[in-house]
Amino acid sequence: MDAPMTLKRVFRQQNQAFIEMLNDMRRGQISEQFIPKFHQLSRAIVYDDGIGPTELYPTRNEVEKANNTHLAQIKENAISFEAMDRPGLDEDGEPRVTLQEMERLLDRLVALPTVVLKTGAQVMLIKARPQF
Repeated sequence: MDAPMTLKRVFRQQNQAFIEMLNDMRRGQISEQFIPKFHQLSRAIVYDDGIGPTELYPTRNEVEKANNTHLAQIKENAISFEAMDRPGLDEDGEPRVTLQEMERLLDRLVALPTVVLKTGAQVMLIKARPQF
């Protein structure tokens, strides 16, 4: 697994004030001077391809609330999918971590142990799977 990277240089923005606004937002400490400017950026988003824009939230609870709200608007039957998690094995076929360690690690992931979907729900892949 690759080490995490921190991107520090802004390439696509030239406006220094806007860069500072974005950096404030990233840090979660928006300066009073930027709040009205962020409100000015608010607008209705129109899209014609049937794919809604990605919504970002700071906590898992807020993500769950938004997902459940969108799912409730779909008039189809819900289907639950349960994860089938198992610890990875080492070269001798022995578990690399205990079941307790695995559960603790899985609890920190974005993926939930149960995913509820409906036909027509928009989903986002959060981890690329290797080719079979």
